[in-house]
Amino acid sequence: MKFHFKESLGKMIIKPKVKCLILLMLINCIGFIYSGNIFSKEADDNESIAMKAEEKEYENYKKAWIYFYQNKNEQAYQIVHNYKSLDNSKYKNWWSILTAAIYIERDHYQEVLDIIKKVRPEIEKEYIGLLSNSSSFADNKKQDVEFIYYKMLGTNGSANYYLKNWEHAIKDLLIYTQKHKSAIFYDILAISYYRIKNYQESLHYYNLSYKLHEDNEMKVTAAYNLGVLNAILGDVQQTIYWLKIPLNHDKNYWLDKIKNNEDFDTIKDSIDFKFFLKNETP
Repeated sequence: MKFHFKESLGKMIIKPKVKCLILLMLINCIGFIYSGNIFSKEADDNESIAMKAEEKEYENYKKAWIYFYQNKNEQAYQIVHNYKSLDNSKYKNWWSILTAAIYIERDHYQEVLDIIKKVRPEIEKEYIGLLSNSSSFADNKKQDVEFIYYKMLGTNGSANYYLKNWEHAIKDLLIYTQKHKSAIFYDILAISYYRIKNYQESLHYYNLSYKLHEDNEMKVTAAYNLGVLNAILGDVQQTIYWLKIPLNHDKNYWLDKIKNNEDFDTIKDSIDFKFFLKNETP
């Protein structure tokens, strides 16, 4: 019913009882609007508090990663410990990957695999959402979605490598290195391929590793391993080429390695290789 109060005053007599009913209806409407405003304000306040708590958690999340990369793992873990048990945390999966990264440093490799197994489907879904522009995260946090996805791959691949799950390590690190060039992960890929006797792929990744390594000791080791792989594949001249690098670095140490490594047996009867070793021997 719609009340036209101005017309009613001129055309009809409103009885006191009806007046009371109309007045009561108006009071109830006003009360509803007023209480609705209160509820709305409370909802706004609660939302504001939740948003502030979320931003605080995000700031602490970033701080924990900074500690991690500063090798302050205990400080990082203290922050993680305060948040990782929160079921309603938007960043719960992210905390899990940070926990896994810390556990890698503690050599808790199986725990790393267990943690990542639980959150991997959701993290992969978040990353796919990012690629399809349907991510639930704000623009300023989308780079974090990508970071966590690749950190998960690198961490899981490393844990599988240390547990000698070579093929599982290869699977994750192949994806990781498509996005991020890493001498260390190229080394891990090369060793994993070597362990499953895929020497051509191992050779490929040691070549990449050698080019990227800035640390001289790591570079020398990569050169030696390239010598080993070329020997297995029967390329005497490439073997000699690469072995000259470690021998020029520390002749006694690496010459002993060469003479006691069965991987050189395939070319040990080569005239060129015998001549090379004879000239290098003091």
